[in-house]
Amino acid sequence: MRISLLGACVSLAGLMVTAPQTADAGCEILAGQPIQDQQLWVKIKGQWLNFDTVQELPDGGQWKIPFVYVIARPLAGDGATGAIVVKSGRKNVPGGIRGTDTVRLVRDLASSTAYCEVTGNSELFNRSNVRKKAYDEYHDYDYRADKTSGGAEFAATIKNFHVGLKGTQPGQCMHTDASEDSSGQWIRRNMRSQFSFDQAIVDGGMSAHYVTATKIAVGTIFTTGLAGGSDGFNSQRSEIKSYEIKDGVACVKFFASVASRDFIVRVNDLGPRMSNPWSTTEKRWER
Repeated sequence: MRISLLGACVSLAGLMVTAPQTADAGCEILAGQPIQDQQLWVKIKGQWLNFDTVQELPDGGQWKIPFVYVIARPLAGDGATGAIVVKSGRKNVPGGIRGTDTVRLVRDLASSTAYCEVTGNSELFNRSNVRKKAYDEYHDYDYRADKTSGGAEFAATIKNFHVGLKGTQPGQCMHTDASEDSSGQWIRRNMRSQFSFDQAIVDGGMSAHYVTATKIAVGTIFTTGLAGGSDGFNSQRSEIKSYEIKDGVACVKFFASVASRDFIVRVNDLGPRMSNPWSTTEKRWER
């Protein structure tokens, strides 16, 4: 029997929930587990474990394993939608696993419920790798896609990667690479900045356009300006996954390639930013 009172069991303070979830929310995968908002779960040897309790993953080199991110939003109402961006990568450390200096872009199936626009009507984004320098230029410094060091090929790839998210108001559509708020005003902590691997940019936003232009003019942006974003990582992955709230909750499953240590996983919920662009929505884990 469907438990319709699940949302009432989740308080605004993020109290524990131990009840069956609806299939539409994706939480049946964690049936019987005590879930709460902003939790990250990982499946190891057939068992789902709260990632906060896993100090170090078993040895085994590079491997891809399933995760589930929990969104508990009881006041959102059934049918409320959004998307998360999942960023993962390996740390550049002496003796660590060294992968490619690229960012792999991944997007889920086009969701007619959550998405209001998909570039080129591409239902399934063709997974592509882009140079991490070009990724940083676009998401850290608000470059136009065709002006990054990735060139025309990157321009097409990045525009097809990003989507339009439905807002809470009828007809509202916010692109995930938007630099402006819903009124069209440029803001520092815009939606595009939330895809950055630089925590300072995610938290504080981009520099104003004239500051970036000045750095380019004096030739410093490539020597010092990009020192934060992706230089500390390799084998990076940036993925967009949509979700729909049912009975006050949604569970978003994704895969990430990890090692026993020296890697990061970051999940940024873009849904709340549709109504409050200054909200802090990124959760970070590292080992």
